[in-house]
Amino acid sequence: MSVLNGPYDTKKQQIIEKETKRFEELHQKSSQASLDLQSGKISENEKNAIDNYVSTQLLSERAFQRVLERVNYVLENPDYPIIYETGYLELFGKGFDNYKTDFTLMLLLILTLIILFTPFIASEYSSDMIKLISVQKNGSKKLFKQKWKLCILISTLCTFITYTPQLVYIIQKYGLSNITVSNQAILELSNIALHVPLIYQIILLYLIRLFMIYITITLIFMISQIVKNTYPALFILCASLAFPLGIGIIDIPFINKMSLNSFFSGNFIINEFSVIHVIILSIFIVIFIILSKLKNRNLFK
Repeated sequence: MSVLNGPYDTKKQQIIEKETKRFEELHQKSSQASLDLQSGKISENEKNAIDNYVSTQLLSERAFQRVLERVNYVLENPDYPIIYETGYLELFGKGFDNYKTDFTLMLLLILTLIILFTPFIASEYSSDMIKLISVQKNGSKKLFKQKWKLCILISTLCTFITYTPQLVYIIQKYGLSNITVSNQAILELSNIALHVPLIYQIILLYLIRLFMIYITITLIFMISQIVKNTYPALFILCASLAFPLGIGIIDIPFINKMSLNSFFSGNFIINEFSVIHVIILSIFIVIFIILSKLKNRNLFK
């Protein structure tokens, strides 16, 4: 695929034809060896030697069939170049691990943020320091405003640290060629509803993930201020956010579709967006509004 990468021209057509002919000749050689054995022209050992040679040469045939699928797709869509897609497929959750890597990275990130920020936010309530702070004019508001800024800064940094190594690894191992070409140029992405250049899909992917991290920080703030105790808040947040992601790693489609996992993955919501996600988002907004009202009521007690 790295050799064929780019516009499909006569030179690349010749490469495909040469490889196709080579595999055909190998199959013919194997068939001829069977016929020669039956007719007594060769011995069993000679037949086995030919079979071993042919089997070794045919190891790459399956990969070549995948290449042919992409070539045929480009022939049907001549406006698209051939793209070495392995890096994109891994990045967009279409590779061997599917969304497992997405859920694993997000689970580690979510757990880190919950463990870091829940005690940090709820400490004034747990120690009753909030009573002393509330005596001052806008004391609690100023305190939580500063904490909010710090949490946003740290969570942004943690998100960068979590996802940058994966992106760098993919670029170094596979490269991300033809990045300005439409994502429809890749066969596995041709069935998704989003039709944008590959670079835009990458940017959207990381924006969704960063947005969900900010939503997580907001939820940590709300739950911590409503519960007013570190350990119950930790339990609620882990059960509602981290636990579904842990289940998602096992790859249970129902759980992934009916929870925030698809939004946390980023790739899931881009690749498989449906009415179900609109319903989940609507329910989440209602819960968010209810939590916001409960938080404000608790702050003014």
